[in-house]
Amino acid sequence: MEPLAQQEFLIGVSQLGAVYIGFMSMVVAVSKKEEPLSRVISGRVRGVLGSGFLAMFGAIAPLMYYFFGFEETMAWRLAAGSMIVASLFFIVPVMRVYKEMSAEDMKAAGRFKMAFILLMAFGGLAVLGVLAAGWGHAGYYVLALDLPLIAGALNFIWIAEEKWL
Repeated sequence: MEPLAQQEFLIGVSQLGAVYIGFMSMVVAVSKKEEPLSRVISGRVRGVLGSGFLAMFGAIAPLMYYFFGFEETMAWRLAAGSMIVASLFFIVPVMRVYKEMSAEDMKAAGRFKMAFILLMAFGGLAVLGVLAAGWGHAGYYVLALDLPLIAGALNFIWIAEEKWL
């Protein structure tokens, strides 16, 4: 069987997702010893952890479908549908945290930052929806896979900014 197009890229993304999860887990373990995490930082931590999981899962999904015998185009479409479902398991809890924030928390989190992260999340879902419906190509999937990584990186930068800088 021929390797799936972008296979090396997907493996690299899955490794990067594992790094996000491991590093953020260490940050949380060290931070909790100091003091409890604020609602804002807790929401950002969930965002980084979710981004890491989605990167890992999203990178492995097309490979899994392809190696189970699905034709390449169908593997990308099935992976896109799977990513939509998996994304909802992370977007909904993060939105719940945002919804429960007080006006003071909202100000501390920054409305622009929160809106930007949600725009990236829903933009990724829209791109995945287009691919799952049968339009587009693997490049759409790569774009949708990159958005959670960017969102996770931004959340981590903002955690560092709010907690330590």
